[in-house]
Amino acid sequence: MTPVNQGIFPESGHKIVFTTQNQQKTAVGKTIITGIFGPGKVVTVKPGVNELRTPTQPVGDDIRWGAESRIDLIKPTLPERNPSALILVSFENGLRIDTASPKKEASDAACVCMEIAGQRFFGESVAVPVQVNGERAGLVTDEILDYLDHDLAGYDFTSRYEQLTTGQKRVFNLMVFGHENGIDDNDETETPQVAGFRQRVIEALKEKGVDDYWVEYSNGSLTRDKGLAQALKSAISQFINSQRGEDKLALAHTFKQTLISQGLPASLGGRYGQTVWMRDFGIMVNTLNQQDTARPGTFSALLNSLFTMAINQCDNGLIPQVVIPDPLLGEFIYLRALGGDSGPGWYNQLQAFLQANYPDAASRLPQLDATELRTLEPSVVKERVEGLKTLFREISAKAQEDGLPLPGPSHTLRGFLNNTLATLTPGTTDSEIHFIRSFTKLLDLADSDAQVDQVKEMIPSLARAMVYLDQQVLDPDTGLPQGSDNRDMLDSYLVQKLLCSNACFLLQGFSGLVRHFDKIGSDLTLELNKHYQVGQEPASRFISALLQDGVQAQQALEQFGQQIKNTFIYPEGKFAPLDFVNSEHMVQRQPIPPEGYIPALVEQNKDFLQGKEVNLQGLALAIELGLVDQADHPAAVELIRSQLTAAGLKAFSPINMGSDYEVDLLQKSQGFLVWPQIESRVIHVLKKQMDETPAIRDLLEQLESIHKQRPGFREWYNTTERGGIHPGGAENQSWHITNLVQA
Repeated sequence: MTPVNQGIFPESGHKIVFTTQNQQKTAVGKTIITGIFGPGKVVTVKPGVNELRTPTQPVGDDIRWGAESRIDLIKPTLPERNPSALILVSFENGLRIDTASPKKEASDAACVCMEIAGQRFFGESVAVPVQVNGERAGLVTDEILDYLDHDLAGYDFTSRYEQLTTGQKRVFNLMVFGHENGIDDNDETETPQVAGFRQRVIEALKEKGVDDYWVEYSNGSLTRDKGLAQALKSAISQFINSQRGEDKLALAHTFKQTLISQGLPASLGGRYGQTVWMRDFGIMVNTLNQQDTARPGTFSALLNSLFTMAINQCDNGLIPQVVIPDPLLGEFIYLRALGGDSGPGWYNQLQAFLQANYPDAASRLPQLDATELRTLEPSVVKERVEGLKTLFREISAKAQEDGLPLPGPSHTLRGFLNNTLATLTPGTTDSEIHFIRSFTKLLDLADSDAQVDQVKEMIPSLARAMVYLDQQVLDPDTGLPQGSDNRDMLDSYLVQKLLCSNACFLLQGFSGLVRHFDKIGSDLTLELNKHYQVGQEPASRFISALLQDGVQAQQALEQFGQQIKNTFIYPEGKFAPLDFVNSEHMVQRQPIPPEGYIPALVEQNKDFLQGKEVNLQGLALAIELGLVDQADHPAAVELIRSQLTAAGLKAFSPINMGSDYEVDLLQKSQGFLVWPQIESRVIHVLKKQMDETPAIRDLLEQLESIHKQRPGFREWYNTTERGGIHPGGAENQSWHITNLVQA
């Protein structure tokens, strides 16, 4: 793909145009759109009631048409000369009808039409059954049937109002508005002839003082805000999945800027949103350059994420695997504790449990409201959440003692509540490596002495992380890192292995320390010496040399690189790259057991067990670092080509799948998946670190063809039984996006 210099919007940004002045709708829309596409100017342009092409209470096809036609009405009024800068958004709520039920029971659904660059995309929420006082409501009543002599004039409950016959319009108006003439230009109904939907439902709920009909309809499990959010996210997802080629790359550029401004969370919403993972951050931040961080506030956002890692560093020096920076905390709680857009979540279950079993504790439960979370200061949210953590740990112990089934939070939420995010995935041993890489990369990106000084404030944490790495992660015999990389589900197989990938990542980190020795050397040496007693030698020859001076550190760095080359790339003196080698060093911890289907996949793959499986991440990193001789580049290209599938470049990485279908796909592919962030690293290497050859050109063309078929920015892809491409894991995963842009 040909690189582009900007995203889908002009450098000046984008403008969000809503076809409504309803503050509830515009607030939901602005929050979601700016969270994905970045900040933009908001404009509201509302058509008059007498201009609308659908009834004010749409039914069936009019729900979608109502949203779309509003955009048609306001577009001619917009003075915008650059349509590529516009995101047009139109909401509509309407009724879906169960035509099989005698009373034609109604459900309320929210719909969105979104236009970007002249293309329109639609999203719809779940349909919530309409009820008043616990009774389902439909469009047809005995009174209406009697009034019409049981003749509904062939009305089908789905067609647009403008397509109905005169007789069908009369039926519609009676059912919905209670009068056969419908409403006037001011949305007023004449004296009703029958009790229509407006009288029986809308006016009845208003008289009850109900502000949010969805709360009434769903018995408190959903709100209208959540329905609008569901619809808009669905439309945005449709837009993302529709992008191909240059358009998809431009979208990735836009998303990258959003991610940078948020401090590089692991995804734009979805499964990993609002969390910063040390490995992901380290891989992503190293794809950036100073142009990426030139916008005001972006460097500070990146710095904040790494500072949060440092602040939450464990007493023994271990760097957390996951953190939640304060600016992302409210959204994390909204999605993980309150159930997000799908309804009541774990927090509501906990509240009910406490009220039933521990009333005194229920009175101490901090108030967490979905609307407030988006308006409260982060410090206030943090204070309330700390109260929730304390109460949860107290009640967990009490419920276990009393034998009561406490509602269980999700894996990540439990780690957050128990303050165990630092070791959320016990199979991960590379956090300190990526902290070192990230620290030195921020020094690369700093464009002022003030920014350099801000980064240097983390030197004490850096030193402690290096000591932990030296004493707990590095094999004392070789100084190479031991344990897993992103394949933490293979912990029981990799716990006593030395991985090429992690060794190369560490070489990058050590290189950064040497590169910036003149800025940090004296301070870092001072801090490191605090942790080593006189005469005590670090396991790492590089760290030992670093304690002396920069010249010795440079020499030790070159020796470390040569050791990696000899160990993994040229074992026995010839080019035969290894994924890993064995270590004799026994670690103290117990490895995490794999998922039930993983051992069988490992047993099928003898090359993996021997470290001989082609590991594209390690191989690509070795090429980046100049550890593969140029004479062996053609052989490296052939190894890369050997991993090509219909879904892209595969890697052996069986993980915890989200469904039986995905488990089945994984078993059929014998444990191999396509990881776009690894594939993009390979593409970058093919383009930037190797001389162009017909073999490379052909491989890149095949990959480009595959990319045009792959939807979205997913965590991984796999081939289906029919040869299609299945997108799996998290949507809009960040390291997919940032590595794609770099490639």
